Amino acid sequence: SQPLLRRLQDEAPGTFQHSILVGNLAERAADRIGADPLLARVGAYYHDIGKLASPSFFIENIGSEESPHDGLDPLQSTRVILQHVSGGVEIGRRAGLPEVLIQFIQQHHGTRLVAFFYRRASEVNADIDPELFRYAGPKPQSREAVLVMLADSCEAATRASSDRSTERIRQIVMDTFRERMDEEEFDESPISLRDLGVVREAYISTLTAVFHPRVEYPEPTARELKARGRSASEDGDAEGDEQPTAVAVVDEADVIQIDPPAPRRNSVPEPSSESGAAARELNEDDS
Repeated sequence: SQPLLRRLQDEAPGTFQHSILVGNLAERAADRIGADPLLARVGAYYHDIGKLASPSFFIENIGSEESPHDGLDPLQSTRVILQHVSGGVEIGRRAGLPEVLIQFIQQHHGTRLVAFFYRRASEVNADIDPELFRYAGPKPQSREAVLVMLADSCEAATRASSDRSTERIRQIVMDTFRERMDEEEFDESPISLRDLGVVREAYISTLTAVFHPRVEYPEPTARELKARGRSASEDGDAEGDEQPTAVAVVDEADVIQIDPPAPRRNSVPEPSSESGAAARELNEDDS
């Protein structure tokens, strides 16, 4: 209900939904390792508010529209991506966020490379300086900041993957944890290897629950249609039309499927909320 989060929901709805799920992941993991669950959740809610400055440059807010990055070179795109951290700090301080929340904005990418654009630039110039594509940091200073960094990366990578089987989600999470450790992003935080093992399993469990395969409902029976005052020939807007399955997310690990009612005649169909751009997902984590 906070004004800044209302802005995020209205102006960058994809980022808002991403932040909610990151908060669910981080809170659950924090509870399991004895960190501060509330701090982890609220820090996750605000970690990406810098995207309010240019929401259309982040794939979760683009939908099926043409990406504005198509008209930029990799270095220009990188500057926009990096700005969501420095700009987020400025937005947060103007809104009066406490410094304990500002740290999540500053630290959720640590000192990592904006790898997607660095690799594209390297294809043109193998000698280009990688420091031009690096976040300013600092690295995460608390266990809660580490949880948000990892949840941010794992959620983005899982959503970007066309394969969301249990085995694939486990591999994505394990690879993400290993990559951050190899990059030494946790060296300045008090998190332990034991903590990381517990967090990893918590993220695998939650992401598997959220992205589990869904059952396709069979067509309504003649008796159901008759009870609705419909006939089989009237069902659907047109022959062969597919009726979408409505999904209501109840909790971080609970997803309920609801078979939606058949559309009424002369009704206006609701627009789809799916972006259709998962195959070319591009966000600040470059997963």
